[in-house]
Amino acid sequence: MMRHRAMPWISRAVLLAAALLLALISRKFIGDPAGAAAASNIALNSPLAVTNMRASFGAFPLGCALFALVCLVTSGLRRTGLIFVALIIGTALIVRIFGVIVDGTFTESLRVLIAETSCSSSAWGPIWVNGFLPTFPRFVARRAVATARAASLRWRHDRPRAPHRCVPAGAADRRVPPAAARSR
Repeated sequence: MMRHRAMPWISRAVLLAAALLLALISRKFIGDPAGAAAASNIALNSPLAVTNMRASFGAFPLGCALFALVCLVTSGLRRTGLIFVALIIGTALIVRIFGVIVDGTFTESLRVLIAETSCSSSAWGPIWVNGFLPTFPRFVARRAVATARAASLRWRHDRPRAPHRCVPAGAADRRVPPAAARSR
């Protein structure tokens, strides 16, 4: 549930912006994979390379955009969509920062770094405000307790039992009464 009145609209705007951004990325790689690859100095030397560029760099952002749109129109999935966008864009940002450090491509990557940083942080904002992350440790703790309880019950039922003493047939009738009962 949203805590602030503006949060549903902010989360919708973030999901819409992310869906549009991902759709534009996929359109670029599906429509003109050779041109998109050439912009990054990548040469596609075979038809298979062009198809792979379409499928990997075009289809995955398109699928992510469609998922963001589904989460946008379904109010129950809005938080899931925000987390999805934050994780997808955040992961791309972390890998890009790693590439900038290792490859020394800060100047060439600056425009994309700014876009990924703003998109990722705008997705994390409503998640923080909605209080999802403060309740997450409680959810994990409850789940851990439930798992431990289930494992404990399973251990009780699955452990080997002590062997039963064999009592010959009819011996139950000839039992010797306990010492307290004999003394009366």
